[in-house]
This record gives sequence, structure tokens and C-alpha cells, in this order.
Amino acid sequence: MKKTFIFLTGAFALCVACVPAGVGILPGEFFTSEVAGGGFAASHGGDIRTWRMITLENEKISYSFNYSDFVEKKKYHLRAEETPNAGPCKRSFLGLAAPTPCNWHENGFLAIEVNGESTEKFKADFSVIDGSGKECVIQITWKMEKSVVKLLVSLADDDDKLLIEGRLERNETKAPTAIRLRCYPSALTGKMDRWVSTAGRSVQHGQTGFALNKNQEYWIFYYDKLLDVAKNPKESSGPCALLYLPEEADEIMIWCGHGVIETKIVYPEDMAVFHLALWEFKGKGNDEVLSYLRKNSGNIKAQIGIKKKAGWLN
Repeated sequence: MKKTFIFLTGAFALCVACVPAGVGILPGEFFTSEVAGGGFAASHGGDIRTWRMITLENEKISYSFNYSDFVEKKKYHLRAEETPNAGPCKRSFLGLAAPTPCNWHENGFLAIEVNGESTEKFKADFSVIDGSGKECVIQITWKMEKSVVKLLVSLADDDDKLLIEGRLERNETKAPTAIRLRCYPSALTGKMDRWVSTAGRSVQHGQTGFALNKNQEYWIFYYDKLLDVAKNPKESSGPCALLYLPEEADEIMIWCGHGVIETKIVYPEDMAVFHLALWEFKGKGNDEVLSYLRKNSGNIKAQIGIKKKAGWLN
């Protein structure tokens, strides 16, 4: 059976495969450069950009994190090679560039807000925690001024989803905490008809700012009825989905737009740990995925709960 791999790409393309059990993996180098402007970085001309690509892969699927941050060169009087690896920045983006450039968007899909600070305003640090071959785990860390946010992201061998454990270390015992997630289901362009489905309802684009019943609607399916792989395979990449643990969350809100769909999960002010599962269903039709989620989400939620109790890295 093919093992799980982690690839870390930077200025020097470092690719390490964790085929033999217990192989240690070192982080790759960051790539830094001054931004000329244009395209994705149109508003960052003259800034210094740090970029990194990290891929977790098994025989079923490949998830590639695309990370960028921007520091104002004039503010810090830095050359690109002098840019610090931690601390505040003008903007940072954590995206998923694979298995699709859409869905959990490649130029930023997740931000964590704690006590008025956002991970999008601080640099992230990356490290490999486990590369045993059965499961690969990376840690993403943001050291903010009032708190430290750590994400343990894992992909198990023979699995198709990312599991995430978030850990918060606050300067204050209690502080408002929320996660914002952004997706573009199935495609970035074309004629669209965005929808969200849960165990309790299906909602078309245009209905924004609605709250979910967290105990019943703990999985969320994001898709497009016009850009369905089963009907339009040339223009569609396939849909995506999210699962959270309802006992951890206070409130879940969704804004279903004509292009982007945003989800906000609000947690208790004293929450220290949270858990998520993320999917991108490349090449799969809407009905197939919806049937899978309805059938399997209860078991997946229970498995995450067991993993949580046992210790995320056990």
C-alpha cells in the first residue's frame, strides 16, 4: 500500500517522502522576494512576499497548502532575505492549491480571530510533527500579540479528508474566538448556482447570514448545481465539505453568495481546543457526495471524538 507523503517546497525544492516508518522530516526553505505587483499581489507592489507550498499526499488524494505573507519593505527597511520569520505582517494567506484551485481557495480560505486579532495579520511558522507513513501531521503556528494559535493538520493513509485540531494559548483567560472559512465550490468561473446543504436544509445563493442548528447541522456541503461534475465535467472540479464538533461551538453562520460562500464558527470565550474535518471532492458529482455525507458523517464525527479523547497525535 502506498504511504502518506509530505512535500515542503520553498526556495530550494525539498521533497521528503515518509515511506519507511519513523523517518524524520525537516521543513523546507521559505521563498522570499520583492513584489512587482499585478495579479494576486496587485495591492502589494513593493512589499516583500514570503511564499511556501506544503503538500500532504496519499494514494487517494493530494492536499497542497499555499501560504503567502506580505511585509511592507518601506516600513521595516528590509531586503527580502532579511524578512523575519514571525511577527506581524501586512497580510498573510493560507490557501489550498490542490486538489483543486477552487473550493477551499488557493489564495486564502481560513482565518482565526482571537481577542480582536486575526491570523491574517501575522506570519505563520510550519513544522512537521509526524511522518510515520500511517499518518502525516504538520503544525502551523501563528504567534500573535495576545495569543498563540496552533493548527495540527493531518492526513491519514487511505483517507480523503484533512483533520484539524486547533489549539489556543491566550494571554487572557477568556477572549472572543471565531474561525472564518471561505470556499468557491466546484469552479472559480462560469455560470454559477451556489448552494449549501446540511442534514436539515438546502439553501441557494442570496440567502446570507443564516445560523445553523449546531446539533443537527454539524456537516456542511458546499456545491454548485450548474457546475456539477456529473453534468458538466469539463467546467467543474467537484464540490467541498466541512464537519465540526457541535459540542465545541457556540454559533455557526453562513453567507451563501453568488460566487463565494463564507462560514463563521464562533467558539466559547474560554475554548482552548477545536476540531474540524475538511474535504475537497475532486471529480465527484453532487449527488454522490451528498449521499456520502448523509451516510458517513455521524461515524466520522464519532471517530474525531475518539481521536480527541485519546490525544490527537496518538
